Amino acid sequence: MSVSNVLTTEQNEVVRGWIQAFYNTLNVDSFDIERWFEKYFENDASVTYNNDPPYKGYNDVSAHILQLRQKLSVKYTVKHVDVISDRIYVEIDATVIRKNDPEKKEIHLSELAVFYKKINENKISSLKIYVDPTPLLEKNKT
Repeated sequence: MSVSNVLTTEQNEVVRGWIQAFYNTLNVDSFDIERWFEKYFENDASVTYNNDPPYKGYNDVSAHILQLRQKLSVKYTVKHVDVISDRIYVEIDATVIRKNDPEKKEIHLSELAVFYKKINENKISSLKIYVDPTPLLEKNKT
């Protein structure tokens, strides 16, 4: 069975705008997580990091995000976006600062995020994030 993954320029631009808005919302230190989840995720959506078990639904996802944001300030830069009909691949640079670090030293991470979202839909069913946390862990050793 063959599926066409050819998208129009307009479809590509709409998806890229959606991705940028998703990360722009996260780049604000204080944001309304309930509105963010409601706008971008299906009710039963999951978020998975590397090979960890997924966080499912609003309660799990929001608890995890809020826990991270208590410890870390993160700014995301979208580097590259590839769009196919049911998935979006996003290359991201994340600049992380530990909130308890008196030096406020920046830690740089590279991520690949896979958004499971169809072109004609506005919400994702799943988000998988692949990131090497080594630079963040090494900061603990110095």
